[in-house]
Amino acid sequence: MKRELLSKIGHKDEALLTAWTDFKKAPSEYSYRELMKYTPKKQVKEWHNKAIIEAKKRSLPDFIKLCTITKEWDILAEHILQVKHHELESISHYTTGEPAKKLSKNYPIAAAKLYRAMGIRILNSKKSKYYHYAIDHFQKAKDLYQKSQLEEEWISVVEGVRKNHYRKYSFIGDFEKIVEGHSSKPPSFLKKTKEQWRKRIS
Repeated sequence: MKRELLSKIGHKDEALLTAWTDFKKAPSEYSYRELMKYTPKKQVKEWHNKAIIEAKKRSLPDFIKLCTITKEWDILAEHILQVKHHELESISHYTTGEPAKKLSKNYPIAAAKLYRAMGIRILNSKKSKYYHYAIDHFQKAKDLYQKSQLEEEWISVVEGVRKNHYRKYSFIGDFEKIVEGHSSKPPSFLKKTKEQWRKRIS
């Protein structure tokens, strides 16, 4: 309210600076949109770049969200490749899921790293009802690493999973199928129907 009032009475620079102060305290989608709301059109690019740099220094989840809503895929991909695996593994799939999909085509290595992290996060949570999602994430990570000719990265994933999660019996069997080259994709509706029909007439 105070910021809107400042803008209305002609103190637009002050309104912008208060928005910037709030953004620096807590970079988020909301504070970014507030900042852009009070940024003069000719300065949008300048302040956008400042916001990206500031968010990068503050919080990895917020930085990922900000790059996602602003479609800064090249900047995001570069940063993802620089951070440690465990840093990504601590972030919710609600934050990493969309960028993983968006990065898959042009930035497959960064996308693979996100899928790897999402898979490991599920295993670390020990919630077996979500293991099928982990399988899907690892399949995508494998495909993307192989597409990028980074077989050694996929081998690293395999070795880590086998070492740390071999006792998760409801998971490890399906994981080994991926390792052996079997797709984790569910059978098509037509295939399911044929199998059900076969069972009925046998």
